[in-house]
Amino acid sequence: MAIYLSDDLLHAANDKSTGQYQAIDTLLKGKEIDLPDGITFQDNDGNPRNNIRVRWWDASATTYRDAFFGSETARTHIPDIPLPDDYRPTGYSQDAEPVFLGHYWIEGPPIPLAANIACVDYSVVHEKGKLVAYRWRGEEILSPEKFISIDKLENEGK
Repeated sequence: MAIYLSDDLLHAANDKSTGQYQAIDTLLKGKEIDLPDGITFQDNDGNPRNNIRVRWWDASATTYRDAFFGSETARTHIPDIPLPDDYRPTGYSQDAEPVFLGHYWIEGPPIPLAANIACVDYSVVHEKGKLVAYRWRGEEILSPEKFISIDKLENEGK
């Protein structure tokens, strides 16, 4: 039995008003929330943004700045005001299976984001980016020592 994406699904996935679009957008880019009206910040490429990607696993986040998931450079431009009542990160149980995610602009040495969450996309296209991987062997608690990375500048010209 062949499994494929139907034409109907592909069309729905490109229509911002559909649940299919929202599901695929969240899967590929991560959970995002809108900033309050009139508040924007510039991303690392200088583009104005009026929404932020959030640390969906962090149930302790109570402000936009706490919930923000992205570069530390941008964090200083995120308002430190309470999250809206209709959004609170639900958290991710430390007993749940490990999650490996990417498509984020992360800076610094690779480390677990939580006991069972790791980012393996440290903006390799950015001039200070890294190519990051994790040597997972089935462990439930992730370890900083299991990350491997190559700085983009180290790898250029090879």
